[in-house]
Amino acid sequence: MIANTILAILLSAQLFASQVAAYEPLLVYGEVTVTYYCACDKCCGVWAKNRPLDGKGKPIVYGASGERLTPLKSAACASDVPFGTMFEIEYADGSMERVVCEDRGGAIKGARIDIYVGNDVDAHKRALEYGTKKGYAYVHKGIQ
Repeated sequence: MIANTILAILLSAQLFASQVAAYEPLLVYGEVTVTYYCACDKCCGVWAKNRPLDGKGKPIVYGASGERLTPLKSAACASDVPFGTMFEIEYADGSMERVVCEDRGGAIKGARIDIYVGNDVDAHKRALEYGTKKGYAYVHKGIQ
């Protein structure tokens, strides 16, 4: 009976510890400039050429990490940011955006995050409409 009670206490403590770990605070990355890009040759230069095609004949866009890019979820970051780093960006209006570093770019230096918007016909227009924003970025602990 005592062994069962001790086991129950240990399991409860372990469950509590795992829940606390899931809510660890984010690491502050700092103030960032956020821009947007698509897969066209204006945004990607020579990297826009010779993309593999999917079953429907549409180009598949991969980032420098080798991962397939996801619109508004994948980002190009400076070379000192490890691939897989997840950022949560908070803007002055209170809105949030969560992206993962999966690409690089020659113009991406310092505290700049360039978010991928897609590869459809209107993607470049949309990237320009999103424009440039200032935000405050946080890095999820342990995600790299």
